[in-house]
Amino acid sequence: MKKAFLFVALAAILSSASAQTYTYRQELNQEITHIVVKGNCVVRVQHDTCNWVAYRGSERRDTARLVVLEGNTLTTTPAANEKTLYVGTSIGKDSAEYILTFDIENDGIVYHKNKVFTKGHITYNAYNYKNDNSRSWTGIRKYSANERIFLDYFFGYNFWTTGNTKTGRSPIYPTSMLTMTNTSVKLGYSLYMDDHFAAGLGLQYGLYTTLFKSPLVSYSNDANRLFTATSDSAGTWVTTAYQHTLGIPLHLTFYPLAKKHIFNLQLELTPIFSFGHKLNQNYSRQSSDLTINNNYTRDLPYSLFSLSSRFSINFGPLGIYAEYGITPVCRNIGFDNTTITPHNVCVGLRINLLELGKK
Repeated sequence: MKKAFLFVALAAILSSASAQTYTYRQELNQEITHIVVKGNCVVRVQHDTCNWVAYRGSERRDTARLVVLEGNTLTTTPAANEKTLYVGTSIGKDSAEYILTFDIENDGIVYHKNKVFTKGHITYNAYNYKNDNSRSWTGIRKYSANERIFLDYFFGYNFWTTGNTKTGRSPIYPTSMLTMTNTSVKLGYSLYMDDHFAAGLGLQYGLYTTLFKSPLVSYSNDANRLFTATSDSAGTWVTTAYQHTLGIPLHLTFYPLAKKHIFNLQLELTPIFSFGHKLNQNYSRQSSDLTINNNYTRDLPYSLFSLSSRFSINFGPLGIYAEYGITPVCRNIGFDNTTITPHNVCVGLRINLLELGKK
């Protein structure tokens, strides 16, 4: 019995000796600010006065390379799978203000400051503002310029609604819903940005065209009309109003998912300066021996300054929007002997050209 016991004890000692744990540590010349975990391994991050990477295990020193270092980015290799690595970084050694980013794939895990991070892109912001662990009020330390800037293209349908009318009849509908009659381009920048909200301003050029349901709509501010032809005249009439604008959109953006800003809701209020106001009417007639194509143009008394609001729902580079002119585009003008005060209304698609370029 004693011999059996001694044999078991000896086997246990030999087994523990063969499974002895070694610590391998390598000093790094670069400061680590970004860690990419590509395999199923655990990375424990801690602060030190120098930068290093270490592994504790039973394998010998000829273990395959566990990490690759490129600039300030440390990336694990397949050889690190099922292992625990320790990374020391000197970032923040001179100040409590620092940012570490982690990109974690598969079943990788990162431990840092008693927090556990798993799959996804994570930004750890340790900026100490007013003795708490929040970001600076502008979010400048967390979100870079390329995350704040956007270049949007809008196109859709534009038509008029009338704020008041004496007869109750208003020529507000486009002739064909297949005609895109609102086009604008906006460059915007978020001065403030955090995980859920952003606010800022931009610069926008817009072209609003209203294609009227009644082709013989005629602007008249007095007894004189733009032309003398009647609807009984042979040929075809097309009537369109044009308004070119420059605006300064002020935006407030809400990100429902803090880590996925790809989906967002945006509300904009835009002071607008308008120019190039025209009413254009085209008359065309085609017969066996005659072709007529005439344009009649007259300036429209659009408001020099106006205000519009726009709401958009966006996912990635694409979105949908609805826009309403809070103030009239022009006041008390006569169309077909009807006095109206029209407002612009637009619906359509929004394309983030910068996001589209990343795909």
